[in-house]
Amino acid sequence: MIDYLIREFNEDDIDDIISLYLDTVTNVNIKDYSSQEIQAWINQGNISKEDFLSKFKSSKCFIAFNDSHLLGFINIFDEGYLDCLYVNKDYINKEIGTRLVFHAINYLKEHSLTKLIYSFGSITSKNFFLKLGFV
Repeated sequence: MIDYLIREFNEDDIDDIISLYLDTVTNVNIKDYSSQEIQAWINQGNISKEDFLSKFKSSKCFIAFNDSHLLGFINIFDEGYLDCLYVNKDYINKEIGTRLVFHAINYLKEHSLTKLIYSFGSITSKNFFLKLGFV
């Protein structure tokens, strides 16, 4: 079992988040997408710090970490839209993604924001979300 904590994102996390995002897309999602699709995914929005910061400031973002090492992140909007969930490729299937999802859902419940949670997940994440009860 891995010891780690979940906390709210802060601006100092942004470089690690972008690095994890790019690493996950190019090393994990590549099994379900062509090289051209991966390149389009990476180039979408040009992956700027400002775009990520804007997205995370307009939503709630949580990170999982241990010893200052980023293991994963999630962001969810008040209306229940789960936008991003990425886990470090070395920590997939270690319950980090599941805990991040439940942490975000519990945040929405505690603040009485919504009961409907939805996402437009990738092909790679489809089975993960189905196991959690998403349809």
